[in-house]
Parts: sequence; C-alpha cells; structure tokens
Amino acid sequence: MDFSRSGGFAGLDERLHIDADGTATVTRKGRAGKPVQLTTTQLAALRKALSDPALDAPADAPADPRACADAFQYEIRTPSWRGSADDCNPGTPAMQKVLSALTPLLQATS
Repeated sequence: MDFSRSGGFAGLDERLHIDADGTATVTRKGRAGKPVQLTTTQLAALRKALSDPALDAPADAPADPRACADAFQYEIRTPSWRGSADDCNPGTPAMQKVLSALTPLLQATS
C-alpha cells in the first residue's frame, strides 16, 4: 500500500510504502529511508482501519481550496481501494481512523 502526505506551510512531500509483509519505507523529497519492519500492533491497527466497510461511504464535498491554504493533502492506495482527504475535509470517521493509523508511521519509520 502507498500513503502520501503533501503540502503544508513547508511544502512537505512524504510517501510511505508498506509491503504485504509489513516492511515499510518512507521517502522524503525523493530520498528513501531505510526499510523497517512494522510491529504486529501497528499492522493490526492499520488492517482494522482499512477493513472498515464505511470507507466506501461518500465523503463531504471538498472545501474551497482558497479557504484551506497550507493544509496537508493525504492520499492512500491499496490494491483494492483508493482514498484521499485534506486537513479542511478529513473525510468520514472511517477515513480519519485510517489517517490516524498511517500518519504516525511516517515518524516511526524515519
């Protein structure tokens, strides 16, 4: 699966790739970090969040981009699902759980 967080005041561009075996690699500004193995707790939380059928529910309409300056944009891709959100429109509660599981992994795999 792939997760990206971009934007913000500093113009971040962070990408997280997680293999099926739980090996995770973060790429920042085109430079990949050292792969790490996620813990069983991290993988379980992520799998639980991604298995929520509510992820298929439609999200609210996107916010006016002018009203959401310097916000982060998030994109998630799995083999069977794709979702996106931003700080002004964080999506459904199910999407928020996925983001809550993924965002800390950007730091944990540094």
